[in-house]
Formats: sequence, C-alpha cells, structure tokens
Amino acid sequence: MNETAERRFYLYVATATLSTIVAGIAAVDALLAIGFDGPHGYLKTALNAAAALIVAPFVYNGLSKVLLTAMRKSQWIKQRVLKKFYVEGTWAGYYYANESDLKTDDVFYVVDYFDQDLSALTVIGESYTKNGGQRASWESKAAQISPGASRMVFVIDCTVPSKGLRFDAVTEFGLVRTAGSKWPDIVTGRSTNVTTDQVESASYTVRQKKICHGIRMDTAAALKYAHQFYKDDKKRLRA
Repeated sequence: MNETAERRFYLYVATATLSTIVAGIAAVDALLAIGFDGPHGYLKTALNAAAALIVAPFVYNGLSKVLLTAMRKSQWIKQRVLKKFYVEGTWAGYYYANESDLKTDDVFYVVDYFDQDLSALTVIGESYTKNGGQRASWESKAAQISPGASRMVFVIDCTVPSKGLRFDAVTEFGLVRTAGSKWPDIVTGRSTNVTTDQVESASYTVRQKKICHGIRMDTAAALKYAHQFYKDDKKRLRA
C-alpha cells in the first residue's frame, strides 16, 4: 500500500526487538548472577552476543505478529502507525460528468469503504441516482498512496447492472486534510473508464468526505451524508 508506512512499522518492530533482547539479557544476568568478570569478561560478552543472535529472529517475528494483530483490531494503533497515510473508513460524496450537471443536480451519489492494513488498501463502493436507485458497484484491483500522502490512485472493477456493463476504471484522488485534521478527510479527483466505449461518459469528477473510521457504515445513513456533502459544496461554489 505504501512503503513509507511499512518501513516505519518494521523500524518500530526492530527497535522493540532490540530493547526486549537487551532487557532480557540484563534480567538473566541478574537472576543467574553470571560472574564472568575480570580477565574472563570476554566470555560473558560472547555468551550474550550468541544468545542475542539466537533469540532475535524469534522475538522479531513474534512482535511483528502481535503488532499486526493489534493493528487489525485497533483503529487507535492503526492511526498511529499509518499516520498521514491513514484513510480507512467510510467515505461519502458524489460524482458528475460535466460542470453543467451541477446546475441541474444531475449527479450520482457515492459511498466508498476503504479497508486498510499495513501493506494493502481495498476500496469497495457503490453509486446511486438522486432517486435512491443503485447505479453501479465496484471493487479495487490495486491501490497505492503516494510517498508524500498527497495522492491516491486505484484501479477498480466496475459493474453497471442496469446497462449490462462491466469495465475497469482508474481513479486518482488528491488527499485533502482540512484544518485540524491529522489524516485526509476529503478526496477529490477523477475516475476514468479505460476498458469500454459503451458508457455515456468516459470520465467523472468525484468528491468525497470521510464520515467515520468504521469500514462498514450503514449505506442508507452514509447516503444521507453524501446528499448533505453535495448540498454544502453547492453553497460553497455559489459563495
């Protein structure tokens, strides 16, 4: 998903491994009162080094598994490991083909679920007409956040049941952090269909807002946020 966040995580693990080994050796020394001091002090150093080399892989792997499990279960831990790359949650907003569509409110409302861990990001979403009918659904095949956490690009497998269409699309978002936000809370960009010429438009402008950190918010509730976000945007554009 992002190499920077992954490197940071394993640096944490390596640091914790080193600290654990040092503390463990000190504790064993104190417990057993190993007295290789004086002229034979090198024996103590050699034994400690050998013990560290033997146990280090086990400690490292064990800590990695524990921290990865904790990340999956705790949003708090995941936020602090991923930091500015953290995007997991439910997002709601809208998309349209042309600027003129905004004048007639001819937009589609969208709800996306971003499921994120240390090395992967999955996007699952649906779009709806202004009358509430489902228009399309999609799931990402690949997703990547830029090293500076300013852009996100993903490829989706999209289906439009009412038209019998299935095609790939590439979506590119700019990640926006509003005042006081530690993580991206608005995305804006374009989604472009790349494997079919049967759709009415090849490209859409998309804007979404993060509405909760939960991966699966109720769709009906999420759509209310999508409608409100569109209304707020229209007011902002007219101001």
